[in-house]
Amino acid sequence: MGAASAARAESLDEPADVEHARTLAQGGERDRAITVLQRRLAEVPDDGDALTLLGIVLSWEDRYDEARAALDQVLRRNPTHHDALRAAIHVELWSDNPARAEELARRGLAVDPGSEDLAVLLQRSQNLTSRLAAERRVWQVGASYSYDGFDDGREDWHEGTLSLKRRFAGIGSLSFKYYRARHFGSDGDQFELYAFPRIRDGTWGEVAMAASPQGDLFPHYRIQADLYQSLGSGWEASLGFRHLGFDASVQIFVGTLTKYRGDWMIIGRTFVTPDETGVSVSFHGAVRHYFDDSKSYWGLRYGYGASREEINNANDLEIATLSSHSVGADLDVALGSMSVGLNAAFHHGERADRSPLSNWSFGASTALRF
Repeated sequence: MGAASAARAESLDEPADVEHARTLAQGGERDRAITVLQRRLAEVPDDGDALTLLGIVLSWEDRYDEARAALDQVLRRNPTHHDALRAAIHVELWSDNPARAEELARRGLAVDPGSEDLAVLLQRSQNLTSRLAAERRVWQVGASYSYDGFDDGREDWHEGTLSLKRRFAGIGSLSFKYYRARHFGSDGDQFELYAFPRIRDGTWGEVAMAASPQGDLFPHYRIQADLYQSLGSGWEASLGFRHLGFDASVQIFVGTLTKYRGDWMIIGRTFVTPDETGVSVSFHGAVRHYFDDSKSYWGLRYGYGASREEINNANDLEIATLSSHSVGADLDVALGSMSVGLNAAFHHGERADRSPLSNWSFGASTALRF
């Protein structure tokens, strides 16, 4: 007799008992447990305990349609059956059907409003609904405006952007961005193509190429490349490079270390910029605290050295000073499919053979996902 035939013969000799099936399932013998429960239901088709356990075991095997059918038989007779209701909610969550899970959780809470486990399941259902809705929104349009003022009499810097982004499941995202700036009575434009490719689990990149037809407020061209690697335990590191094609080109090397802990993100970053006079180094730190939706956050920033957080244009390059300090704050709030961001910063630095420079900046942004 083969092993499969022996197993079937053994299951036929087993008692068609719910407790025996439970012991088998908890011991990892789920197929035998299912066979025992099916035999029990052949004898007593309306055995609620057998139907509930069968639904639970089937759901463990990812057989969600069969599990749902078994549990529905119980819930049709008793819509708030304690174990069947909770098992049915898990089936809907595991099969990415959060609307049905939320409906079942609310049904249970209407009868037992103090149930903590049903309240948790309701929250999980609502979070899953939000996440799945966000995953279906693969397009994003955005706009932003930033202002820089100075204490040395120079004209203010005004900059606006428009962006369009498309996310591709499993491989990353691609976006196009248009910049428009005004400074010293001149206008400048920049067009940027930006990609965030997924390379493998735990490894991804950030690549950008930009060009400006004027080449004065923005570089003639700009190239950016960063490689990110997850290090485990909430740590992440990246190395990057920027090349700015002004009349005198600028190369910048970037290193970043990030720690995620609960609702907090802590970032340390250094920029290394070599030129004909030597090498300048700046250090920047930031902390963010995310709200319950895991999207909205507030953050604080501090930097020291001869660079701003990023050098993207002539303004950023011009106010990079030998010994400078900068502080900033950020707020980004998700409002359904929209987000709104605000930021402010103050920068003060020493300059060779000139008086110190103070600079303040403010920005606002918004984005819509669809």
